[in-house]
Amino acid sequence: MKYVIVIVVIVSMLSSCSSVPTSQSSNLSYDALIEKGRSKAVDGQLEEAYNTFLQALALDSNRVEAYYGLGFTYSQNCWTTGQECETAIDFFDRVIARDSLYRRVYYNRALCLAGLEDFEAAIADLDRQISLDASDPDYFGNRAAYKLILGDTIGGCADYQELIAIDPQRAVSNIQEICP
Repeated sequence: MKYVIVIVVIVSMLSSCSSVPTSQSSNLSYDALIEKGRSKAVDGQLEEAYNTFLQALALDSNRVEAYYGLGFTYSQNCWTTGQECETAIDFFDRVIARDSLYRRVYYNRALCLAGLEDFEAAIADLDRQISLDASDPDYFGNRAAYKLILGDTIGGCADYQELIAIDPQRAVSNIQEICP
């Protein structure tokens, strides 16, 4: 009986020791796939980016990078064709559920929500993104546009002034008609 217990303990120890390198190599493969997927998405090779992020997701479904990559890749179609906005939003929702502070997730989801003409939800996401990082003029520029679409001239013009304060080069001459 003692030999059985010793064998079980040894097998258990060997199993746990052998799983450490496997996990580390999976993470390295995962990271390499994420980088490859990002590169493909930036280069506009969306089909290859989808497939690469799906491979990373198959390796580790608990990390956020693959979900974000899929959301970003689907959002490219949302922004250019108006297609797959809901799919992109779903992946961004998965990122937020796992790590609500991850990168520019609220900003990118806001753009997709705006693609669906849900400007109030887009503004709420931009509010959240700005509360995390108020240094990017794109956040203010998009929020200004959405507020102006909804008829909030005062809020839109205030955001436009924030954009100019961050990046004076982004001032647009025709906005003077709306925001004196």
